[in-house]
Amino acid sequence: MVFGLLMLVGAVRFMARGWIRELYVLPRFHFTYDGFGWVRPLPEWGLWLVFVALAALSLAIALGFAYRLSMGAFCLLFTYVELLDKTTYLNHYYFISVLSLLLLFLPLNGRASLDTRLGWATPRATVPAWMVWIVRLQLGFVYFYAGLAKLNRDWLLDAQPLRIWLHARTATPLIGLLGGREFLPHGAIALQIIGSIDDDGYLRIVDRKKDMILVSGFNVYPNEVEAAMAEHPDVLECAVVGLPDANSGEKVALYVVPKKPVSKEELSKFAEQNLAGYKRPRHIEFRDTLPKTNVGKILRRELRDEALKETAK
Repeated sequence: MVFGLLMLVGAVRFMARGWIRELYVLPRFHFTYDGFGWVRPLPEWGLWLVFVALAALSLAIALGFAYRLSMGAFCLLFTYVELLDKTTYLNHYYFISVLSLLLLFLPLNGRASLDTRLGWATPRATVPAWMVWIVRLQLGFVYFYAGLAKLNRDWLLDAQPLRIWLHARTATPLIGLLGGREFLPHGAIALQIIGSIDDDGYLRIVDRKKDMILVSGFNVYPNEVEAAMAEHPDVLECAVVGLPDANSGEKVALYVVPKKPVSKEELSKFAEQNLAGYKRPRHIEFRDTLPKTNVGKILRRELRDEALKETAK
């Protein structure tokens, strides 16, 4: 029941926040997984049907109605959505696909379910011990490897991304003010570089960890957004920072020094054509110059601090 109710809330939340259109309809290009390039997004109305079906199947799972059919269909549809674009990957989503496949083979409709009331399932008060242990094993894998992944400076010293989440929710009654205190998301500023190894084995520098923007749980690297927006013929130079947002934790803010007059609407449309939904700037501001070091490096931190001071007024 709990699994079904959680998935129902998740599906409704996804639809209510407009993420279907933002993540799967507006982008003109999707980064697919190796071997799954044939998995393509349906038209917008089709994607809405998929999420409505996910919500309905989640409710059926919670009620124990046509349990195996509902769980199997849920697993297929949920996995379909996750295969559409790997830029929206979250390990939580991968876990849901694996867990729903596992639960499909367990008799979870044997008690307090509509299936037993309708005579579609045999009532049972117990299940074999191995069924309990296989679920525990799967959960153990998740927490064990999640723990290993957090044995780094980001989590242990810089308290990231917890620091970002708490700072974005300082308006929460009673406890919100604590989110802005350094002693809660403890940490120290450190030079952190994010990189990736390409198919040829070369290391490619992506960005600095402290400049990373966390939008609804998705990582956004300023260098990537800046490179995309700098391709606009009317942009001389630009900088991207993350600003607190009540809904998504952080939002992407773009500061532009124009080469010649250009509107925010033109830049927003250009972003729609070249960036995934969660990477698009939600705040665009024009500047005559950008703050820089003596060697010409743009100081993103000054732009962010200035914006936060303006917000606090």
